[in-house]
Amino acid sequence: MRAFLALELPDEIRREIEALERELARTLSDWRWIRPEALHLTLRFLGEIEERAELEARAVWAAAAGSVPPFRLRVRGLGCFPGVERPRVLWIGVEEADRQGRLLGLVDALERAARAAGFPPERRCFEPHLSLARAARGARPRGPASSAAALAGTIPVRQVVLFESKLESTGARYTARARFPLGDATGRS
Repeated sequence: MRAFLALELPDEIRREIEALERELARTLSDWRWIRPEALHLTLRFLGEIEERAELEARAVWAAAAGSVPPFRLRVRGLGCFPGVERPRVLWIGVEEADRQGRLLGLVDALERAARAAGFPPERRCFEPHLSLARAARGARPRGPASSAAALAGTIPVRQVVLFESKLESTGARYTARARFPLGDATGRS
């Protein structure tokens, strides 16, 4: 199965993003918009994994998540990968609300856990974002005129979710397979 570790979004943030997508879709063509229920913040892509290996690795994911206290995220604008000259992915950036380094600490703990579980090192640098849309096949879309995202609110981070990803004709479908709570401020889970 294809799997990854991620953060889920609260329903109110999903609704705000859905409204933003509708607004952006009026002026931006050649994009395939991601369904709001599929939005998440990927922390570590695992790739193809045997079910037995996935079950065995759950203890390391739980320990990694439990080593970081809960925290909050907030959105920080719109952007494109790889850049505005030839955009392929339209995203909303996120950052820690209190800037204590817990998000990067969580990503680092999950990376160490992945390596301990036998996964190859992540090749890409972590750039926290929520993917909103992908360029339609063969299209040369333009990016947004503004880098501001009209979203308010914060995203509470209390657990890491192990997702299975199944590619379908309508897009990827994600199924939560396990949840790993973050630790409290004293380090207890």
